[in-house]
Formats: sequence, structure tokens, C-alpha cells
Amino acid sequence: IQYAKKLAVFAEEHILTGGGKNKKAARKDKCANARHARMYTSTLRRTNETVQFVDHRVQNDGWVTLRKRQWRALDELFAGVFDGMTYEEIRKKCPESYASRKANKLTYRYPRGESYLDVIRRVEQVMLHMQ
Repeated sequence: IQYAKKLAVFAEEHILTGGGKNKKAARKDKCANARHARMYTSTLRRTNETVQFVDHRVQNDGWVTLRKRQWRALDELFAGVFDGMTYEEIRKKCPESYASRKANKLTYRYPRGESYLDVIRRVEQVMLHMQ
């Protein structure tokens, strides 16, 4: 929660008030210098808890600053049948899968899951959309 509150203060000082030198004056009319910005998050609960304190005020032109947009493509790697397990549990339960992953983490695809290359492709699509 402490990090989430600091993130909200950062957003206030650098995005919602335009990051000006005179922050006190900028806060009087918080939307006057605010930048048009979105808050992109994954669909995971913890990411939404992190952005819960960020103010989403409406600017003078109707833009909702830092309105949250959830993208499933930003979720963490899906470990398939090993989802929710620690690496130690995977090592004990399925040593051959553990060894394969350790040998090449980038291309190793979890059974019924995905590889880091899959995650890169997912995130790349989001980045292209943002451009």
C-alpha cells in the first residue's frame, strides 16, 4: 500500500499538474496543465490495487486523466499446469521440466502454458497499439 500511495503522489506531481515548478499554484487548477495520459495495467488484482489511489479527474476538455485500461496481454507469464507452484515444487514434481526451463528460460514453454517469447509477443502488440 505504501508503494501505491507513492505512485499516486508521483502521478499528481508529474502528470496531473503538468510537472511544473510551482506545484502549489498548479494544484489550484489541477486540470489546467494535466497531460493526456492513460494508466495501462494487467488484469491481475495486485496491479489494480497498486493504482487504486491514483486520481482520475476529468480535464477541462473532457479527457479523463489516467483512466485505467486493463490489458490481459500485460498479465504475467502463464505457467500452465505449474501455475501457482514454486520453482522448488516444480523441481521436485517434474525434474525434467525444471531442467529444460533452467537450460533455456527464453524459449521454454510450460506445459499448457507459455514461454517468455510468447509473453514478448503479447506485450509487443500492446506497445504497437500505444504508438
